[in-house]
Amino acid sequence: MRVLHAVGAGETFVARGVYQHSEQAVTQAWTWHALGDEARFLRVDHDERAVTGMSRLADVLIDAGGRVERLNVQVWQTHAAAPYRQLRLEYVFLDGYVQVMRKVNAAAHEHLEVALPDDYVVRLLDVYLLWGETLARPYDPQLAVFVPLWKHEGAVGQVVRGALPQVVAAEVDTWTLQGQPVAATRYTTKTDRVIWVDAHGVPLCLRHTRLDEEVRLTNYAHR
Repeated sequence: MRVLHAVGAGETFVARGVYQHSEQAVTQAWTWHALGDEARFLRVDHDERAVTGMSRLADVLIDAGGRVERLNVQVWQTHAAAPYRQLRLEYVFLDGYVQVMRKVNAAAHEHLEVALPDDYVVRLLDVYLLWGETLARPYDPQLAVFVPLWKHEGAVGQVVRGALPQVVAAEVDTWTLQGQPVAATRYTTKTDRVIWVDAHGVPLCLRHTRLDEEVRLTNYAHR
């Protein structure tokens, strides 16, 4: 697994795994480490080079209360028609705003700010691991949601009201993982997704029934 930053001395291993797309050569490897104050440090390696020529590494620091404090992302494109080769983004969430640094290829750093309301959450649904806690949150159409936009130009993020998945059913179920039955909650969303989540809040399978797509967790270990 590729990482942006190596594991530090103050981190404790919690879990790791690899999400595998059912029909394409797309994987998303991840690790979850704990910090001393119960904060979480997630490292994510999303690799679809064999399909689109794109790969993305991300570090996500989440505080003890579940709020994203910092997000670092680097994207590489190898396709000939891609608008850039390398994109780097750093998000630092502060009181009332998020500070963003963007660097495209060898160009100079660009510094931007996006205003944030007092009460908001950050949506990172491209990080499959975070679907579990997102689904467990009661849906609120008025909730302010900051959506990072990992683009080489234009806005780096926006605040949208109610921009989280809406759960229409949550049922006790069992999922077979690595040959063993695992107790899980099966969530069904309004947008035709079915997601199985284990007792640790880790998604075991993410299925989009309308698009006939599925991502399954493999190589899973939890302390």
